[in-house]
Amino acid sequence: MISEKLRELRKNSGLTLLELAEKTGLSTAYLSNVERDRTSPTINNLFKICKALNADITAILSKTSTFKTVIRKNERKKIFNSINSSVKYELTSEGTGGIVGVCITIPANHYEEVISMGHDRDELGVVATGSLAMYLDDQEHILEEGDSIFIKRGTSHWYKKIGDGACISYWSFAMPQGAPESAL
Repeated sequence: MISEKLRELRKNSGLTLLELAEKTGLSTAYLSNVERDRTSPTINNLFKICKALNADITAILSKTSTFKTVIRKNERKKIFNSINSSVKYELTSEGTGGIVGVCITIPANHYEEVISMGHDRDELGVVATGSLAMYLDDQEHILEEGDSIFIKRGTSHWYKKIGDGACISYWSFAMPQGAPESAL
């Protein structure tokens, strides 16, 4: 569970909830609820927490207990789908250790932007349905169904759904070579 991983990372970093709250700008009550799995963090709040803990979000999301060769659509683990966001994030890989796969579904009625602080690894995204405006270092790229985009590690980026209907995209992240298991 994400909540357990975040609590473990915070404790291993020697931070109290109050210190983490100061670093993230989030309340201690909210962080406590996240760690006790009483609420799911939004993607933006999870990025803030990971940045404060010096942890990579994709490494946290990729750590699963067992390897699976095939994952059926209805078996995907939901990463986020909180009250504050209708965007759904699901793992499309489990226990691989080397590659993380994520499916992002943005519903038809969601037009808010989603910000990424950049990752310590390269990413590859493919738009399966709908349209997506992707901004890399403030340069706009319009992606239509079937288009793909490569994002170099460390590149700040954000995106939002454009057009009618839902937008579904698939993302792959390669784990850095030599990344310690404890970093996951």
